[in-house]
Amino acid sequence: MTKNELQLQHLFINNIALDYFPMDTIEALCVNINNEKRICLNSNRERSSITEFWIIEHELAHLETDALYTINSKSKYIDKMERKANDNMILKFGLPDKVLKCLKYGLTKYEISEQLEITYEVIDSCIDYLYRKGLIPNNEFN
Repeated sequence: MTKNELQLQHLFINNIALDYFPMDTIEALCVNINNEKRICLNSNRERSSITEFWIIEHELAHLETDALYTINSKSKYIDKMERKANDNMILKFGLPDKVLKCLKYGLTKYEISEQLEITYEVIDSCIDYLYRKGLIPNNEFN
């Protein structure tokens, strides 16, 4: 099974619905209403299977860590919930160490993205995590 197929199987086993809806400005969102969990992707956007995989993983991390917020949440709280979801997602796949190793070898974001099959946003999340943990100096790899 492919990564994407395994992911869909995980959603099914955990009763998390995956829907596609046309949305104006956002790529995806997740909801948990009365323990009914849904991930909704923007059907107006075309994306690669790799990009879709990581968008779903990000939304899944929100659901798994209860890092949820509303449109009325304060930006500081939203940032905190986004960071919590991103950290969960990258740690789940052991990406900080892999990205750090690639950075130390001098690979570009494009090369890291291709080698690890991750998006630039996932790389940025890893760099942010590594910086916050004191494993790289600020802006060393940006």
